[in-house]
Amino acid sequence: MSPTPRLLLPAEHEMFDAACYYERQAPCLGADFLTKIETALQDIATAPERWPIMRDNIRRRLIRRFPYSLLYRVDPQEIIILAVMHQKRHPSYWSVAKDVLEVAITAEDCRKASATHCPTSAAPNRSTWSRPLQTAYCTLKH
Repeated sequence: MSPTPRLLLPAEHEMFDAACYYERQAPCLGADFLTKIETALQDIATAPERWPIMRDNIRRRLIRRFPYSLLYRVDPQEIIILAVMHQKRHPSYWSVAKDVLEVAITAEDCRKASATHCPTSAAPNRSTWSRPLQTAYCTLKH
């Protein structure tokens, strides 16, 4: 059985920022975005080697209906979601961010770090993406 994908904190922020943006555009669109992300995370967990390698062992899973991709790396003990990347707004930002994040994403470093200092967070489950949390997050962010 494959490990559950985990999101780096910056990837989680990108995901929620996009969900908030879509929710402001149309009711339930942000929730639809999160549903598509959840489906993609399940697909990655089921068959992590299925999607193409972009470079440096980083894979890309496109998100249906939305111009986003999940960039991830498959390690022996875990699958790390490095970015929830908008494909049109800033397609080249990843090449700069990758070098900064690379130091913080190994499973061993995370296991050694305390929970408050670990650069990753557990992949949010469906209950984490409830409408009240989305609303609260959007209110705090904007």
